[in-house]
Amino acid sequence: MAWSFAMVLLQDKVFMSRLAAAAFPSLAEYHSQHLAHIFWSFGSLGIINRSLLDALAYWASSRIETFNSQELANTSWACAKLAYLNESLFNSIASMCRAEQIERIERIERIGLRFVPQDLANIAWAFAKAIYVNVP
Repeated sequence: MAWSFAMVLLQDKVFMSRLAAAAFPSLAEYHSQHLAHIFWSFGSLGIINRSLLDALAYWASSRIETFNSQELANTSWACAKLAYLNESLFNSIASMCRAEQIERIERIERIGLRFVPQDLANIAWAFAKAIYVNVP
């Protein structure tokens, strides 16, 4: 639902707040695509719900290896758009980017993580916007 509201730019903060509250109990069950869509939706609408962002960042960080490149790009873009910096999440995203650039790791190949230039550019922009530097 959040994605639908974002697609038509329907910025109903009360509804989105209720939607966030309804999502909390089941976030642990969400797949990477769901987490990325929620990040993107709130970022697109410019709605900051700190509790939701913190929970999303926790669950995204814990399963970052299941994110594809577009999900990583959309998640980092949304965080930067909302001026939301979560070091654990950004470190996890940076780690996935490094793994793709430095070597082909079997677990990454298994999920089909292949960065296209646009995804890497979006992630780099998000890190710059957030003024975040990740040093391995």
